[in-house]
Amino acid sequence: FNNSSASNYVWDFGDGNSASNPVSSHLYAAVIANYPVQLIVTALNGCIDTLIQTIKINNIPTVNFSFLPTGVCQNNDVSFTDLSAVIGDTISGWYWDFGNGESDTSANPVHRFSVAGINTVSLIAYSPSRCPGVAFQQNIDVKESPVASFNYSTTCIGNSTHFTNNSIPAIGSTIDSVRWFFSSSDSSFIYSPDFTFQAVGTYPVTLTVLSPEGCLSSDSSIVEIHSPPISDFGYSTPCTGDSVQFTNASKCDSSNTITQYEWNFGDLSSGVNNTSSLTNPKHKYSLTQNYLVSIISTTNFGCKDTVLKSFTVNQSPSAQFTYSPTCLGNLMEFFNPGSSIDSTYLWNFGDNQTNQLREPAHYYAFPGTYTVRLQSTSKPGCSTIASKQVTVSPIPLADFISTPACVNTTYSLIDNSSISTGSIIKWNWNIATLPKPDSIQNPTYLFNETGGYNVTLSVTSDIGCTKSVTKVINVNSLPVSSFSYDPQFGNPPLLIQTMDYSIEGATYLWDFGDGSAFESTQEPTHVYSDTGLFVITQYVTSQFGCKDTLSKNIYVINPILDVAVTGDSSYFDGNYFHVVGRIENRGTREINSLQLEARLENGNTIREELSDPIPNGPLGFYTYPFHASFLINSGNELRYYCIKAINPNGFEDNVPENNERCFNLTSDLITIHPFPNPFTNQVTLRFLLPQQENMKIDLIDQTGKIVKEMFEGMANKNLFEIKYDLSDLSEGIYTVKATYRDRIISTTIVKNNQLD
Repeated sequence: FNNSSASNYVWDFGDGNSASNPVSSHLYAAVIANYPVQLIVTALNGCIDTLIQTIKINNIPTVNFSFLPTGVCQNNDVSFTDLSAVIGDTISGWYWDFGNGESDTSANPVHRFSVAGINTVSLIAYSPSRCPGVAFQQNIDVKESPVASFNYSTTCIGNSTHFTNNSIPAIGSTIDSVRWFFSSSDSSFIYSPDFTFQAVGTYPVTLTVLSPEGCLSSDSSIVEIHSPPISDFGYSTPCTGDSVQFTNASKCDSSNTITQYEWNFGDLSSGVNNTSSLTNPKHKYSLTQNYLVSIISTTNFGCKDTVLKSFTVNQSPSAQFTYSPTCLGNLMEFFNPGSSIDSTYLWNFGDNQTNQLREPAHYYAFPGTYTVRLQSTSKPGCSTIASKQVTVSPIPLADFISTPACVNTTYSLIDNSSISTGSIIKWNWNIATLPKPDSIQNPTYLFNETGGYNVTLSVTSDIGCTKSVTKVINVNSLPVSSFSYDPQFGNPPLLIQTMDYSIEGATYLWDFGDGSAFESTQEPTHVYSDTGLFVITQYVTSQFGCKDTLSKNIYVINPILDVAVTGDSSYFDGNYFHVVGRIENRGTREINSLQLEARLENGNTIREELSDPIPNGPLGFYTYPFHASFLINSGNELRYYCIKAINPNGFEDNVPENNERCFNLTSDLITIHPFPNPFTNQVTLRFLLPQQENMKIDLIDQTGKIVKEMFEGMANKNLFEIKYDLSDLSEGIYTVKATYRDRIISTTIVKNNQLD
């Protein structure tokens, strides 16, 4: 009671005790009695109110309990019995605390302890007025129990089921006994027994294990007993060389499925192929004998059933055949050796046509490749099928390109033959009047005479089909290329005009050798814009495509006349010495006339004139035998001779240094008189050497002192000439000393500064 307007509270507890607090507590010493409790409340304004209630005081229960069995085991039932009492009253409520986080409110509970060890169990008992007694506690030692566990094998009707005991004893203990319960009337005390169930269905199986301490553990499982499958199969007619088709007819009830098949074909000679796991396999037998075939069907629960069947394999007929390769338009023949057990034949020629003869002949309307199929059937009904691809080859089309030919010019015969299918593998060419045939696809011929030639080409396909064609090849004469140009030389820019003198030309092509584009007119003009040696080439083509070519050189440069004596092939004939010189045109102009001179050591000279042209360029060499010859008297020694070429085309040679060449006929060094001698500034020394060799030339004054080392090095064979500037030399007489091998030759020269 709480009222802010109250100023005073008086409690009368009915046992002679009182209190003045708004809220109060009181302990009654007596038991089981009714006490009137009065509350008097005085307000601030002095008003008083009174409330009286009767309170009954009850006795507190005395709590106690017991339990069985006294040896408590893990996961085993423990029965607790309440022994609590209260004077003058009854117990109306209970609260059990088993010390493992679990509780109960029944009077006499049954409890299992899942963990071994000491558990403190506490009980509080209540009177009807909810007066609790003092909690009663007992410590219970829970012993560890074994763990029962088992599994079992395939459960198929008719087979014993093996049960495997996997129970685990408590630590430090053992399993004292086991008992299996398979049904209400079937049990076993064997540790891991076998048991055969008598019907398909489900069975609750329980395993109970007991430890020496009396601790019990159980494990249960529903065991389902399944029905087996029913194995069966069929097969096609067994024939050697042909695969027997096995058709699986095995079945099982709706609660099972067949998951595995194990076939054994009874054919040990087939090795790893004697078994199969396919549903509907095939097997090929090679011998005509009896075979025992079995199939084992297994369901998803491992239930099996086996069936065996025996049959005889029959001999299959032979279906081998050959045929004749055929060209279009001919019959193709088929050859079938057959066998004694054959009864029927069925041919399919691959063109929608069939035949039942043993060895038919067939006509194909079109070329191509066809698949021919022969089915031979024996009297027991065994069939063998053989097939081959046959080719009906088309007739090739013989053809070649027959363009005009040119005499004495390599001519290519170009095959133009074709075939729609297959290939051409042989070519035979035959040309009338030419005895040698050719067998390559595209041969070449050289026709030596003009006229018409009959050319025949025969072609053969890959299966021997042939065809021929004959055409006329006309062989025409060659044109003759000939031209000139004017001017023959000059400085750039040089304009030249060509003149065509060719014979039987129809078209023309000009190459002026300076990188410019070809000209195709008959007589073109051309401008050379740079100096150099150029080759003008005329290509002439006749109306039949025959060609001829001519090339000429042109120098576009200041004209140079340069003729050189480059060698000789002179010889003795009795007492006569015949001079033969080798002349070279080193200039830029053609040489049409030339003066030649042959001179002996004694001064005898022959002079002649050459009137044959010597072209310029790479072909500008000429070997000239002098018409006259020298008479060499007996006893006279000819040590050397000289050949000289001068006045080319009647003009002075632009390079006179190479106009003369002397030739040594001895094995010794020869000195030709120096010139000029006397000299003012420059002197020319000339020697004739039998071989190319090292040589040393010194200039010595009158005191014997070397004043100039004029030359030391390799000197050329025959004429060796050096020019030396001695303008700084004092006037006087000097000796030229030439050392060659172990020979020394000296000659005298005179320096005279007063000469004009």
